[in-house]
Amino acid sequence: MRQKKKFLFSIFISLIFLFLSGFSFFNRSEDKQKVEIEFFNQKSEIAEGLRHAGKSFEKEHPNVKVTITTVTSRDGGAALLSKFTSGNAPTMMMLGGLPDIDFYKDYLLEMSDLKLTDEMLPQLLGAGTLDDEILALPMGIEGFGFMYNKEIFAKAGIDPKKNTEFC
Repeated sequence: MRQKKKFLFSIFISLIFLFLSGFSFFNRSEDKQKVEIEFFNQKSEIAEGLRHAGKSFEKEHPNVKVTITTVTSRDGGAALLSKFTSGNAPTMMMLGGLPDIDFYKDYLLEMSDLKLTDEMLPQLLGAGTLDDEILALPMGIEGFGFMYNKEIFAKAGIDPKKNTEFC
């Protein structure tokens, strides 16, 4: 299970930085202008992994400085709004779904033409699509679901294939 979490997390991090590298200004070798990226993170439990991914990205792109700003999900909405109202909006951010996307739509990049969107499941892109425009890419790190100990269930006579047993 731990290996699966690490695998899913590495895919998530790869998607974030694949998205970043899709911008042409990262790929021009003649343009060595310093670029700063702030990623606004609302999940404190993934902050360390994001910082590590940011450092790895900086090694591949020496002209890019990645800053991970982390707040708790409880304070995230207010903290993000504060950054926007103070004129310090982050480059990239986590949003809480379509209500947030609708609220910030005037500030979001339309991403329908990015190659990365071709590699994503269409049903997942719907979570970030507003008025037929892809304004946010879905991401998920945690796995949610029921886990059970087969031996204990067997001893108790519970058949996990019958979900009515859990009601």
